[in-house]
Amino acid sequence: MRTCVGCRRAVSVAELVRATLTGKTPESGGSRLEWSGIVRRGQGGRGASIHPREGCVRAAVKSHAWSRVFRAPVAGMGVDDVPAILAEITVAYERNLRRNG
Repeated sequence: MRTCVGCRRAVSVAELVRATLTGKTPESGGSRLEWSGIVRRGQGGRGASIHPREGCVRAAVKSHAWSRVFRAPVAGMGVDDVPAILAEITVAYERNLRRNG
C-alpha cells in the first residue's frame, strides 16, 4: 500500500506511478523529477507515488506536495505545468501496465 501525494488515499502500488528526484538541470537551475514508475524492490531513493489522474496531479501541485515530499524545491511544478506533468505520468503508468501485465 502507498499513499497518493495528490488525493492522500492509500491504495495498491499497482494503481500509482512513482516519481523520483534526480537532481539539478542546467537550464532550470532547480531540481528535476524523473517518472520512474513502479520501482522494483531494492531500488533506493526518495520517491512519491501518485495516481495518473488530473485531479491528483492538480492537488499535488496546488498543495506544493512535490517540494514537501522531496524536501527540496522542484522546478516546473506550477499550475500551468499540470497538463505536461499528467502526460508524463500517464506514459509511465501505461509503460508499467505493459511491463507488469
